[in-house]
Amino acid sequence: MIRKILPIIIVLLFANVGCDSVYKYIFLPAERIDYTLVPDEEAMNALKDSSYYISKDGLVVGYNARNWKMEIRYMPDYQLNTFEFPEESKAGEFSGNPFTYGNWIDPALGYTPRRFSVFKVTIYNYTGSKLNFDPEITLLQTDRGDNFNAYAREQKNAKYLSMEEYYKKRKGTSGVDDDIFETRMGIARRTMLYYGKPVYKGDSRDGLVVYDPIIEKVEKLKVNIPRFIIAYDENNEPSEFFDMNFFFKQVPLDKGSLVKSDIIGVSSDTTVSKSQQKLTGNFRLAQIKYVDDPETSQFTKNRLPQIENVWDPNPPSVSNLLNYIQSNTELKTSLKQITADEFIQDDYDLMLITGVGTNPMLDQNISTIVEFIEKGGFVLFDISNFKNAVRNSSVKHFQSISERLKGNVEMKNLSIDHPIFNTPKKLAGIPSGYDAISENIEPISQIKGIFLEGKLVAIETGRSYSMLWGDNNQTQALDLGLNLAAYSITNRKK
Repeated sequence: MIRKILPIIIVLLFANVGCDSVYKYIFLPAERIDYTLVPDEEAMNALKDSSYYISKDGLVVGYNARNWKMEIRYMPDYQLNTFEFPEESKAGEFSGNPFTYGNWIDPALGYTPRRFSVFKVTIYNYTGSKLNFDPEITLLQTDRGDNFNAYAREQKNAKYLSMEEYYKKRKGTSGVDDDIFETRMGIARRTMLYYGKPVYKGDSRDGLVVYDPIIEKVEKLKVNIPRFIIAYDENNEPSEFFDMNFFFKQVPLDKGSLVKSDIIGVSSDTTVSKSQQKLTGNFRLAQIKYVDDPETSQFTKNRLPQIENVWDPNPPSVSNLLNYIQSNTELKTSLKQITADEFIQDDYDLMLITGVGTNPMLDQNISTIVEFIEKGGFVLFDISNFKNAVRNSSVKHFQSISERLKGNVEMKNLSIDHPIFNTPKKLAGIPSGYDAISENIEPISQIKGIFLEGKLVAIETGRSYSMLWGDNNQTQALDLGLNLAAYSITNRKK
């Protein structure tokens, strides 16, 4: 009897509710429900501290101490895949998104599991001297008894877990595996918070804090943030601390509540002042005309006879860079090509010394460069070396500058996490230089920087980016130039 009635029921269902919905109901499994974490208002109210608050959209929970503030929100996989790293989440098991499985579906489960539990943390310092935060000592605790430590970025010196170790264990030996590993680690280094330089007055910092994944049976959890640093003593050691607890509950995900404006705004170690939010104003560039060592000058002209002035090896390039900056920001740009003797300290934001294989004779001008830096200026040495040639004098001048600067000075290779590689343009890595298009140029793997009181004040690229800035297809090199302009004006001493 049932066999006779069933076809009639199916026909009636198709007629009344439509073929597509009936087909899905009968032949496909039920659609899986995605879950997210939102602030637990009841648990937060139980703390009886009015400094805690929940945002109007119910997605962010924070603590407002008046002179500083911390906010935290959960980042569901849908958010990370769709808005944060869409291009890195489309290659299945080879996806470069380090925080999710991308669009890969576990064949045993029939769906995509969680890889991690990811939170975005934002710190605002309004009037405090300086703040600091160590994500690795935080703890995610669930109502099922889980106690998850946060992941560090690098394996070296990690307190508990690290993204580097996690992915090294899962890395194959092919070139493709190496590329995926570097992509994942590049994103992790760029976006994950870590215990580093303080957040100074008037600045903010945001980034991701990562824990092991929670299961769907978890209903409630707590993120415990102990020993948040709110003051330093006269020896520059942390002296005052504050503990916070943020409670969340697991609920079905409303994908419509997530929008593009929620994406991570800056890289994890970038401190951003209000003036850096919008790139407006003037960017003033001074390109230095210098005298080259006669021997190397002749050597350069023999190798590159098209170069007329060794201090300006590709004349259209610097002007093209300034046009690129104006097209991508609201900055007004200006360029002066002058000798170091003609240089006026307060008239410029960045000093450019460029060339190919040259040895600028600047020994008598080091004091001028040092004074420019100490007044807040930024210096860019951008001179590459020919293969099998004597190292150019930029190295010597760079060392002399670092030795003459007063205060806490450090010279070291730059990390890809530095703002000049991330703000406002996020670069895939250190951009290739002139060596990528000329076999005569010695490849350089790192960029050196001079740091004064913890702030980058000068770099030596060894790459002759000025040879690339004239080509609009060299977007990574142009974006680095744009970032250097942004960095130089937003970090200028007032």
